[in-house]
Amino acid sequence: MELKEKILYLFGVLIVLVLIISQQWMTIFSPVFILGFIFIREAILKKSGKIQAILFVTLLAIGRIIAEYHFQAVYYFDNILIAFFAGCLIYNIYKSSSAKKLRNATVLVVIVALLITSNIYISAYMESQRVFKDANLQRIVSDAYEARFIGADIELEEGSSDLERLDHLKIEGRTVRSIEGIENFPNIWDLKIYGQDRLLDYSKLAKLENLKRLRITDPHPDFNLSDLPKLENLESFSVWQHSFGNQENEIIELSNFPNLTRLDIYEDLLAEGEPLTIDITEAPHLEDLSVTNLDKIVGLEEAENLESITIRNPHDYTEVENYKDEIKKIRPDIDIDVW
Repeated sequence: MELKEKILYLFGVLIVLVLIISQQWMTIFSPVFILGFIFIREAILKKSGKIQAILFVTLLAIGRIIAEYHFQAVYYFDNILIAFFAGCLIYNIYKSSSAKKLRNATVLVVIVALLITSNIYISAYMESQRVFKDANLQRIVSDAYEARFIGADIELEEGSSDLERLDHLKIEGRTVRSIEGIENFPNIWDLKIYGQDRLLDYSKLAKLENLKRLRITDPHPDFNLSDLPKLENLESFSVWQHSFGNQENEIIELSNFPNLTRLDIYEDLLAEGEPLTIDITEAPHLEDLSVTNLDKIVGLEEAENLESITIRNPHDYTEVENYKDEIKKIRPDIDIDVW
């Protein structure tokens, strides 16, 4: 190679390396990276390969974008790339009719098949070791660690002691579709989930035995308290969303939160949901209840620890004032605020 060709070669390799590392593919051990060396070299030495090289780098960039929204793409997109530019190389060899080049092409086919097979196994192993299945959640947690433990060498892999260092987390700013992996952080006691309207499954929260405070804002439109698992030690829970309790005669039960002391349910001012009925029978430790558009409280007589009730933005102030008087007859010691 001449100096100019060497510079172009190194520049091309650098582009491939940056794209691979940025999406956490297997850097210098990746078949994509190894074949990238060969492919870019061929593109520089042969004019016919330049378009193919451009297509290859373009595919890498597309894979990078796709993986932003579909994390599992990381584990199969590199195999697509291997097949793509290996096919280009084989095609270039087969264009010649010489027996030697045909033999070389056959050998290359075998090598590519072995690379793809090995890469599938390597990718499967990497996925099994990954704490999170959602790339955005992994970035949020990584940012949280960097903000709290500046300069520390953090290892976010299953079994790592670093997973025990995180005690509170705010999930916001990126679209998260799965919180799978959060169960590996046993010491989280304060969790905020903001603006995750694509998140449907909250079952992994059941593994957070130390979770005491949970705040959810703007969840999926169909979110309901029944979507949450049993959280034995949860003490404070707040949920803010556009519309809550649109089904007539819906009763919100708190059986999944037996140790709850504070509950705040806030509905958007412009929402037209049905007034909420809340059953606090199975939340004997509840002290503070704050609800938008409250209709009725079930189990008020047994709620010995309940100290205050706040009713926000009722659709009918007259009815609420009447219900306030009823509550006072049953529990004159409770502080009731309507606004």
